[in-house]
Amino acid sequence: MARTPRRASARPPTASATDPLNLDARSRRGARAAVGIQRDGPIRTQDGERPSAGRDPRSRDRMIVNRESGCRGHSGGARRIAATSRNCPPFDGAPEMMPITLGIEEELMFVDPPSGEVIADPDPAIFDEARDAAGEHRVVYELLRSQIETNSRICSSVAELRTSLEETRGIVIDAARRHGAAVIASSLHPWARWQSQQVTPRRRYQEAEITFQQSVRQFFVGGMHLHAGFGDPGLRIRVMTALRQHLPLFLAVSTSSPFQAGQLTGLKSYRQVVIGALPRTGMPRAMGSRAEFNDIVERYRTIGAIQDASEIRWDI
Repeated sequence: MARTPRRASARPPTASATDPLNLDARSRRGARAAVGIQRDGPIRTQDGERPSAGRDPRSRDRMIVNRESGCRGHSGGARRIAATSRNCPPFDGAPEMMPITLGIEEELMFVDPPSGEVIADPDPAIFDEARDAAGEHRVVYELLRSQIETNSRICSSVAELRTSLEETRGIVIDAARRHGAAVIASSLHPWARWQSQQVTPRRRYQEAEITFQQSVRQFFVGGMHLHAGFGDPGLRIRVMTALRQHLPLFLAVSTSSPFQAGQLTGLKSYRQVVIGALPRTGMPRAMGSRAEFNDIVERYRTIGAIQDASEIRWDI
């Protein structure tokens, strides 16, 4: 006897552990949730500020970054970042576009032009002249006297960001040249020793040295930090969580520090080891909301570990 097919019952969509956003059928069929991606004043997001309900990247529905646009760039003044499922069919149309602003900060080292040796105590006039010539950009001190930091203006495209990087580098190069110095962009200086460096005599850095001692004194590293401003705080936390799975790839394509103090370390990126000596660094934990992030910040504040979120130095 033939069985009568069971009729499927339609249920209103409800939130669940794997779908806390309670996305409707249309968004499930396509972009899952159209999201697009700042840095602080750089995803360090100036002094490292890093970065509602989202999904754990281990769940079936996971956020991924559009491969064509990459994680921090875009063309045409806007970029798309889509939360998608591995099993959902192709888009029925172009996903929603979201504006994004970009910024870049870079830490440079002063060296002697003929020898390449680090200049531990460069002429203070270099900083003054570079700062005066910065215009829309910013030039600031770094932890160590032998370094200088540049912050680009807010940009709306990758092409504009590249122009800004050329401008900020040119500003510092010109100021250094007038005082017999040169600058290099290097993750670690191949042979210079951190023991020969001097902490910048500013309260913030001096307090950091008192608190973290050796971990700060040996923090002789350079870096380039890309910042992306987009959406709302909750969205930024979800994107931050989604990007965690791509961090190994980002590191693999950017390694540039196999040497330290004249020795071959055996690692392509020994900079990661140096940074790891400081607390609140590395990969952030998976978070699903801005409230979760705020709770972490408040816990650190309660125990006196930090004053604000800029002292959290995660990789994103």
